[in-house]
Amino acid sequence: MKTKNPLRQKFINVMYLIFICLAVLNNPVDFIEAFTDLNRSLIRSNYRIDKENERIIQTIERYSANDRNRYLGILNKITRARIISDSAYKYIDTLKSDIISQSGGYSQYGHLVRGKDVTLTTRKFIREGEGVKLQEFLKYTKEQLMELLDENERTLLDTVLIVTDSIPKVNGIFYDWEKYYFDNVALSAVVAMLSKFQNDIKLSESLVIKQYYDNVEEGFNPTFIAAQNTVIDTFQLEKGVKKLDVFNIGEDGVAR
Repeated sequence: MKTKNPLRQKFINVMYLIFICLAVLNNPVDFIEAFTDLNRSLIRSNYRIDKENERIIQTIERYSANDRNRYLGILNKITRARIISDSAYKYIDTLKSDIISQSGGYSQYGHLVRGKDVTLTTRKFIREGEGVKLQEFLKYTKEQLMELLDENERTLLDTVLIVTDSIPKVNGIFYDWEKYYFDNVALSAVVAMLSKFQNDIKLSESLVIKQYYDNVEEGFNPTFIAAQNTVIDTFQLEKGVKKLDVFNIGEDGVAR
């Protein structure tokens, strides 16, 4: 109810505004912890995807070493996918390192010292234009990877690496890409989001690599070597990089 004392009313209004600001800024600690845990999970996921991609590349490298005419072109394409992916991944890593360093780094408990701060991320990604630069770089990365994919895989990549110019928020209003992700967003959330973009990049790289790897596996005709065993009624068939399979005489051998 409005008071008859104008000075008192102004004081109440000011105190009400202060209360709203405190309510918004005083996020519970578990809000920051949730984004910290999410970021750690994404980093672990990125590591696992990267190791799997590396394993596949090494396998095709062995194929290429034995038959360069057949596999060198494929190896060059997946190597290019890795170079494209690594370039984008390192660029985002630089952004993360920069804002973490400017914010004061991590506390002794592993949480960002200024995890709730929104001023640093808003200034860097909105006012200084880093958000637009990041979007353009991701678009460029996506275009390069698209050139290495067939039509079906390109459709799938559209669901992994999303770089549309505008995105709707829960209120139904469309925001520019950079504002959707970075405008007035807490530092801890932005760091986790950057790790998520890195995850998207690694998944996109994986799409390219596995597309070629699947084709290699389907068209791979292994050379079998019959080797007499010490036991007369058995022999072994050695298949490429796979382990030895042992068969009895008269038994059908199935290559896996």
